[in-house]
Amino acid sequence: MKYRFQLILTCSLMLILSIPSIVSAKQSDIKDSKDHPLITRMSDFYISRYEKNEFDFEKFKTNHGRIQVEGRKFVIDYRIQSDITPPGKIQILQNYLVALEGIGAETMLKSSYYYIFKIVKEDMETWIKVDPGNYDGKRYILTIVEKAVMKQEVVADAEAMARGIIQSGHMAVYGIYFDSGKSTIKKDSDQALNEIAKLLNNNPKLKLFVVGHTDSDGNLKYNMKLSDERAKAVTQILVNQYKIEKNRLNSKGLGPLAPVASNRSNDGRAKNRRVELVEKLN
Repeated sequence: MKYRFQLILTCSLMLILSIPSIVSAKQSDIKDSKDHPLITRMSDFYISRYEKNEFDFEKFKTNHGRIQVEGRKFVIDYRIQSDITPPGKIQILQNYLVALEGIGAETMLKSSYYYIFKIVKEDMETWIKVDPGNYDGKRYILTIVEKAVMKQEVVADAEAMARGIIQSGHMAVYGIYFDSGKSTIKKDSDQALNEIAKLLNNNPKLKLFVVGHTDSDGNLKYNMKLSDERAKAVTQILVNQYKIEKNRLNSKGLGPLAPVASNRSNDGRAKNRRVELVEKLN
C-alpha cells in the first residue's frame, strides 16, 4: 500500500513538473518561411503558412477603385503563440500603419476589415494588405506584391519634339514624374521640362496644348481629375520657372481616354501614363 502511494505521488510530481515545459513550448515558423524584408512581424507571432510565387497578381481595393497589381507575390500567415494574450485587431492594424508610414508607405485604403499600403523604393513598387480577419487578434495575414516599376522611354530632346509635332501634330513626352496619385512634379523631371522649354524658345510662334494622360487603373472620374491637375502643373512650371508666355500654353486632362497601348499589361500602362504636346493652330 505504501509502495502504491509513493508510485502515485511520483507520477503526479512528474506530471506537474512536465506542465511548464509544455506551456512554454514555442511554435516555430514553418520550413523555408521568413518575414518580408520591408516589414517585420509583431512580437509573439509565428509563421503558420507561407507562399511565394515569382509571378502572380492580386486585386487591391483602394479609395479610388480596385487595382490589379502583378509581380512577385507573398502570402504570409501569422498566428500568435498559444500562451500569449492576443493584441486585438485594431492594435495589429495600427501597428502596421505606424510602421509602414514611417518608412514612406502611402495608405491606399483603411477599412474596418483590413488596410492597404503602397510603397515605392527605387525601382520597386510594393503593395501590402494587412488583414487581421475575424480572428480576435490571434492571427493576421500579409499579402504582398512586388511590382517592378517600368523604365520610362528616353526623354526626347527639343529637336526630336519639334520633328514629331511637325510630322504628326503632337508628341508624347516621357520623363515627367509625379508623386503617386498627386500632381506634384518630381525633381527628376527637370531634363524633360528643360527640353520642352527649349522647344518653345526655339520656335517662338509655336503654341501648345499640354495634355495629361493616365492608365486605366482606378475610376474614370478620379483619373480625369488627376490628368487635368498634372497638365496644369506642367503648364504652370513652364510659365513660372521657365518664363514661357502664358498665352502660348493650354492644359487639358484626358485621363485614360486616349491610350497609345493596351492597359492589360504593365508595359502598356506605362506608355499610357504620359504628357503629350499637341500643336495649337488657332
